[in-house]
Amino acid sequence: MKKLTLLLLLFTACQTDSPRNPLNVQHAGALKTMMHKGDLSAKKDLQELAGTPNLYALGAVENLKGEILIYDGQPLVTSVKNGTIAVDKSFDKKAALLVWAAVDTWAEVPVPSNVKSFEEFEIFIKKAAEENGLDTETQFPFLLDGTARSLTWHVINWKDGDTEHSHEKHIKSGLNGTLKNIAVNILGFYSKHHRTIYTHHTSNIHAHFKTAENPFAGHADDIELGENMVLKLPVEKYTLLENATLIDVNNLGKTENDISNACILLKNKHIEWAGKCSEKPALPDNTKIIDASGKYIMPGLFDGFAAINNQAYCNAYLYSGITSIISVDGGRRGPFFGDGNPSPNIYRLEGVGEEKIETDTLLAQIGDLHEKGFKVLLLMYGLTPDQLKLAIKKAAENNMATIGEMGYTTYKEGMDLGLDAIVHTTRYSLDVAPRDMAKAVADEPFSNDLNSPKWKYYKYLTKIKKDNKRLLQHAENIGKSNTFIIPTSSLSYLDLPEHKNPWKEPVAAIINIEDVNRPADPVTGNHSIDSEEQAAYTNLITNELANIEPTYRAHGAKYLAGSGTDVWGTMPGISLHTELWLLHNKIGLTNREVLAAATANFAEAYNWKNGKIEKRYAANILILNKNPLDDLENLKDIETVILNGRLIEREGLLK
Repeated sequence: MKKLTLLLLLFTACQTDSPRNPLNVQHAGALKTMMHKGDLSAKKDLQELAGTPNLYALGAVENLKGEILIYDGQPLVTSVKNGTIAVDKSFDKKAALLVWAAVDTWAEVPVPSNVKSFEEFEIFIKKAAEENGLDTETQFPFLLDGTARSLTWHVINWKDGDTEHSHEKHIKSGLNGTLKNIAVNILGFYSKHHRTIYTHHTSNIHAHFKTAENPFAGHADDIELGENMVLKLPVEKYTLLENATLIDVNNLGKTENDISNACILLKNKHIEWAGKCSEKPALPDNTKIIDASGKYIMPGLFDGFAAINNQAYCNAYLYSGITSIISVDGGRRGPFFGDGNPSPNIYRLEGVGEEKIETDTLLAQIGDLHEKGFKVLLLMYGLTPDQLKLAIKKAAENNMATIGEMGYTTYKEGMDLGLDAIVHTTRYSLDVAPRDMAKAVADEPFSNDLNSPKWKYYKYLTKIKKDNKRLLQHAENIGKSNTFIIPTSSLSYLDLPEHKNPWKEPVAAIINIEDVNRPADPVTGNHSIDSEEQAAYTNLITNELANIEPTYRAHGAKYLAGSGTDVWGTMPGISLHTELWLLHNKIGLTNREVLAAATANFAEAYNWKNGKIEKRYAANILILNKNPLDDLENLKDIETVILNGRLIEREGLLK
């Protein structure tokens, strides 16, 4: 079999050498510079690519001290340590050579059984690409999945000071071997025009691999294909939304730059362009046109603190226009459900430090959560200021968002340390209480006993007025910080005298009452709790909404919308709209600020490419029949939900 001599890349600059580059393949460094000039220095910092959606990349670590594979945004950097393979799953590396592209949609092409060797596969991929509409005069990435009969690999570990380079020496410098009958995921890049740049001088392909289980990765030197392997090629699908009013939700909802007669061009799962239709770019021939005349367009909604337990929950969120959630699970909220189809985008959250914890254990837990795919850390009551500082740093290294729900550390300290957000009015108002009271709550944060430290604190909150000095100081601290706040006032919506029955909402028909913690009575819409407890909760939420939250708002607090679903009677989809109503009607945000709190503010708070209608952001979009700036109820009058570029058949979600 012909060697898959896909050698390691060193970018001299981020550039493309072929005449056209429709898939925006980029590279840094060059093989010829490495091989002939011995330049092994860093050409690309992987941190610059962290957070890029649907990122695929391969290359070599600076000084040729390992192999780089980034597969759908997840890095696997392999190196040789003490004679064995070490795997680093962070972006904390620099590349001597790297080639990368972002691809969100792939077309599957079965590989014929007569294609066995890599030489035969290289011929086949050219033919398959042309048949699938790709121009093989341009560069493009590909995936190859399935069970290989054999795969020969290496992980480079170049000797410092050695200036004599060859492919054979690269292979022998580290560890190498052959895997037999192994399930693999292979990432490769094809180009006729990049030989000696990022492919060997005898090949049009450079490829790396990872094993499907117990991930191990490296450079693929040779492969014998097995039966039923599948080639995946990038697909470009375009959709144009035209003639709508595009609602401005940027800048925390402070600006009013709506665009009438707007067009939004979608490319696969992302937004390619947005602006006035009169200024739209030339459209590809296969563009699907959707006439949105008379409609209003805005990003899909976020629920920033919610459970997802089953397919009905998925459907309820999407029917309600919620295309993304930060998922909270366990305990009263039940088990996590991640197999929904369709499903909103899920950013999974897990808490650390609910109780006192050793620092080494804390950091190990964060690393483990990152490896398991969690995107958000809830930093909790038991953490000291020093531990919180280290946890925030560790989260940032792993591109994880942080939310604080603390006790032993003050919220002022947490905000100063750089928390992205803090959650629950009752919790982030602990800085209004004396420290001994706050620490007592931290020792026992979840008791429902009306004589518990938590309830002594809650009763203290019911007496706080707008002129309280502690409240004013805390409000000033919140307003001056970069930290967003998530009130989750909807958790107590049923405790307000003027609440409506959530079971009357159309989407409630698909929700099983047994899935909801402490649900409202379907007939009365009320909580079924004793009068003393009900009075305590009513007094608490009434004062929060009359005095506490409006004070934070008046001092410049930045808001995120989260429903708290599905405890205390909150329900998927329904309660996010309740939260938005409360933000406007009780706390005092304008309608536009409310829309921002459920969309673009998430992009600002967590640095995610989601929540805005801008180039390269996720194509999660609502087409509305009426203007939500006039009335937030119009957010429920949805013409179309677009989820990751795909139109969702909304009424079918209720079946």
